[in-house]
Parts: sequence; C-alpha cells; structure tokens
Amino acid sequence: DRIGLQLDALGGQMEGRDQNQPAVAEVRKLVGEHLPELVSSYTAIPRHLRGEARAGRTPDEQLAESLGRISTEIDSVTRQIAEGSIDNLAIRTRYLDYRYGSGVEPEDKA
Repeated sequence: DRIGLQLDALGGQMEGRDQNQPAVAEVRKLVGEHLPELVSSYTAIPRHLRGEARAGRTPDEQLAESLGRISTEIDSVTRQIAEGSIDNLAIRTRYLDYRYGSGVEPEDKA
C-alpha cells in the first residue's frame, strides 16, 4: 500500500520533468522493470512454499525486504526531484518578504 501511495505522488511529480534527468530515468527503471520482475518472481512461487525458509529467509521475508528497499529508493528519488521545487519556493518566499515585507505586523498590546 505504501508503495502505491508513493507512486501516486511520484507520478504527479514527474509530469513535465525532463525524462532524461537521472532521477527520473532511475525511477522509471525501478518501477517499470525491477518492481514487476520482483512481483512476478514471488507470484511464481506456490503459496504453500512462500513461508518455507531457504538460505535463511522465506520468500515472504525476501519480498518484504525487497519492497522496503524499493520504497526507500522511491522516497529518495521523490526527494531528489522535489529539491528544485523546494528551492524555488524558498527563493520566491524570500523575494516576496523582501519586496512586500515579512507579512502582517504584530499588533500592539496596550
């Protein structure tokens, strides 16, 4: 569920972005290749075998761990892409503060 929410947010964020930007290309590969391959590999395992440990971990544990890594990477890419927008907002806010003052003056308390 968390990855689905992250992907929804990221989808809107990627609209209008340069598709050759490294962060955008990486997330497309992650979501378009790695995630589907992971899910496909897991679903190919019969349900009754998914809980059996092999090489120290069960397929269920391996899937959960891998999905956690993917979620962390999506979060990282989301932050990278957002940095420019965050910087632009800070610049515009400083400009407006400089140009028009820092907002409402505090009321005098008499």
